[in-house]
Amino acid sequence: MRKLIYFLLVFVFLSQGVTAKDNDSFLIRRAYLDVLGIVPTIEEIEWYCVYNTNGYTLAIDWLLTCQKHKWIIPKEYSRILLLSSEYKNSPKMRIPKQQVYKNLLYVTGSEMVVSPENVKKASLKLVESAIACGNGDTEIIDYMCESMMSRSSNLEENNKLSKIVKDSSKSEKDTWMDVLVEILELEDVNCK
Repeated sequence: MRKLIYFLLVFVFLSQGVTAKDNDSFLIRRAYLDVLGIVPTIEEIEWYCVYNTNGYTLAIDWLLTCQKHKWIIPKEYSRILLLSSEYKNSPKMRIPKQQVYKNLLYVTGSEMVVSPENVKKASLKLVESAIACGNGDTEIIDYMCESMMSRSSNLEENNKLSKIVKDSSKSEKDTWMDVLVEILELEDVNCK
């Protein structure tokens, strides 16, 4: 009985830790979109969430000193707003599809002009990078999800995306392009 209680406590503690980090990564992504108009890289998210205990506050302080700062609100008020519970607890908001494509162009280092041709090139570039860096379907999926959502795929998302790979009779690149199309439709890609 003691072992069961201990196991449950450890499970609850670890589950809450993961949730807090996931929440921080989403909040940091939201702040990046609001302040800079772009998503953070997965390396930035890891630096804030894994290597720092106050990652969200650190991210806000960096964003407000960044030369790319685009907010018209004075910085001292921006910090208060971004650290407020109202901002942190506000519901997810949809972002325009143009912004999703802009994020895709940004994370692939592509030309930042949103056009069908540039989006297709950036999509192919992301797929090729994911294939080169990934070792198996899950890692490839997570690479693309991390690039677009600043987090790995959850179990439900990964199962859905893995099914596309398993059921496909297309070439490897075409199959992964289909997976990327699905990733670009996920809620956390389209929301902040």
